[in-house]
Amino acid sequence: MKIFIAILLLFIAFETSAQKITYHNDDTLRTVDPDNPNRQYIAVYNNKGNITVQGTELNGKREGLWRIYSNGNGQLSQVSEYKNGEISGANILFGSNGMMTTDETFRNKKLEGTRTKENLL
Repeated sequence: MKIFIAILLLFIAFETSAQKITYHNDDTLRTVDPDNPNRQYIAVYNNKGNITVQGTELNGKREGLWRIYSNGNGQLSQVSEYKNGEISGANILFGSNGMMTTDETFRNKKLEGTRTKENLL
């Protein structure tokens, strides 16, 4: 019986250490990467429970792909790539109809290449 309890406790300890650590502060859900404690997945919700922003932070700065949703309906309004807290890469904006309105690329905080914008009449 003692061996069974010891194995059970060992299994529970192993299972607990493999889980992600999640913090929830009001409207923000932060999930720590178990392989890198400096990386967190961030999800921000409005008071209706709809997601408004999601992405990853590394050392407290935005990193990788971030998505921004229209507040209230959860419709995607912006997709941006970040590096060290700055937009670096694609930045795409969407209108209320879900169609792309702006497509641009940034490098070193400057527009790189062509900015494509929807013609608004």
